[in-house]
Amino acid sequence: MDASDLSTHVSDPARLAALRNTALLDTPTEEAFDRLSRLAVSFVNAPVALVTLIDADRQFFKSCIGLPEPWCSRRESPLSHSFCKYNRIAGQPLIIEDARVHPLFKDCPAIWDLQVIAYLGIPLITSDGYVLGSFCVIDSKPRQWSKQEVAVVQDLAAAVIAEIQLRTEISARNRAENQRDELSELNKRLHEEITARKHAEEQQRQLEYQLHQAQKIEAIGRLAGGVAHDFNNLLSPIIGYSEILTLDPSLTEKQKQFTSEILRAGFHARDLVRQLLAFSRKQILDFKSLNINEAIERFSKLLRRTIPEDIEIRMILSPDIRPVMADAGQIEQIVMNLAVNAADAMPHGGRLTIETALAVLDGEYPGIPLDVAPGLYVMLAVSDTGHGMDQEVRDHIFEPFFSTKGQQGTGLGLATIFGIVKQHGGSIRLNSKPDEGTTFIIYLPVGEETPVEAENNGMTTDLASTETILLVEDSEQVRNLTKTILKQHGYTIIMAENGEEALRALASHKGQVQLLLADVVMPGMNGKELYEQAVRENPGMKVLYMSGYTSDIIISRGFLDEGVNFLQKPFTKKELTYRIREILDHNS
Repeated sequence: MDASDLSTHVSDPARLAALRNTALLDTPTEEAFDRLSRLAVSFVNAPVALVTLIDADRQFFKSCIGLPEPWCSRRESPLSHSFCKYNRIAGQPLIIEDARVHPLFKDCPAIWDLQVIAYLGIPLITSDGYVLGSFCVIDSKPRQWSKQEVAVVQDLAAAVIAEIQLRTEISARNRAENQRDELSELNKRLHEEITARKHAEEQQRQLEYQLHQAQKIEAIGRLAGGVAHDFNNLLSPIIGYSEILTLDPSLTEKQKQFTSEILRAGFHARDLVRQLLAFSRKQILDFKSLNINEAIERFSKLLRRTIPEDIEIRMILSPDIRPVMADAGQIEQIVMNLAVNAADAMPHGGRLTIETALAVLDGEYPGIPLDVAPGLYVMLAVSDTGHGMDQEVRDHIFEPFFSTKGQQGTGLGLATIFGIVKQHGGSIRLNSKPDEGTTFIIYLPVGEETPVEAENNGMTTDLASTETILLVEDSEQVRNLTKTILKQHGYTIIMAENGEEALRALASHKGQVQLLLADVVMPGMNGKELYEQAVRENPGMKVLYMSGYTSDIIISRGFLDEGVNFLQKPFTKKELTYRIREILDHNS
């Protein structure tokens, strides 16, 4: 065999694949093979017996009885040291009596490194005809191998290849079973992935719908908030002058009646504006630690008187709920509005259910709303057995001015509830189908359990005053109204249209002004900037800011800091005078 034939044989891809299929390369020694090697050593009285596997660039010793170190520990050698690579013909042993004089092996490094002098090797050939290696015995001195010794080694080699093929077949069978299991698992995963993908696609559609609805309502809310601010400035003189007129003794009864109607319409308009502000989440709320159950129980009698007698009211209030940070009046408004709407949906009687519970919302919670962060919530649900809603109504139910009651409704009730819930950091969901009733579910985040101090609702009644107030307002109507109200209560009023005028007025009346009453948003210098400059020269002067915008807006835009004295326009005569008196008498 020439070198090129040998190289082609050793590097044959099919042979190497068959070798790898045995899964024996680089595995530990095993008693099944070592036992056969020991038998060979014993039967032929040779010092060394090997089971070798010929790889592409090395020979690996699966068994190496009697092999000198370091080769026994390494369990492999380069192909340059290999006699076994020449074993390739079935049924033909490779017999060498003295390698030192053999023309093919006389220069092989194995003679010196592995002490291979005499060699008897039998090729290990699979049933498919691939030569994997050799089973051989080695002597460190020259010897003649007898026919009986050759026969014994051939029989032992047959046992070696039988063991290898048995393991290969078992390994192939295991691989096939594993492949079947993997295929089954793959099919299972594929089914799960398809199911999960469909579920994810459905969730994506729901999230896109929720996002679209949220964006639409947010846009309407911004519009409503802007309109509400402009209306507040218009309503201030309407309400204020109407209040003043009602106290004029020179009015006839008819004039008083007309004035009262104007005032009543102004208050009604203000209520509508506040509902718009609630929807756009820009009203001022008084957040305190609140037990929802206690709030519901406090006004349950009023609720019972409001709801028709043919409607059964059920209260399912969980004792395990936690306090929430909420405005009690707004929570009562939510429940009352939802209860009245439920009653309207049951003209022939039915059942109204108000329920509370503690809810843990996380990624595993079914149908968790897009706008809900994972956490602990108090769930408030109001259900009815009324006529329900179709998809078209559900899509628009929280939009302002959308009403199912025709001319009888303003379309602001549920929009107001939506805004209040959002301003509380909560979420509201709707479950309803035609003829199956309706359930509104509200989630409010659990707050800190802070004890609520008793409110002092008593207002000072001694409003006679002598202090000097600097009034700064860019709206002439509001400025004149405010001056009229305050002068009636004895205040000395200095007026300015903007910040620059105000600073000049303060310089002319240094030390005389006890209170700065300033609009927040004005051309040029805003109210906060004005006070910061003015108080340097008038350190004892107090301040009350007022605006047609809400405190949420002006704080978020950096016009004011939290906790400052603030009055929302439009204000009544009583609200203005009480607030000023409170600041002058009590605030430091």
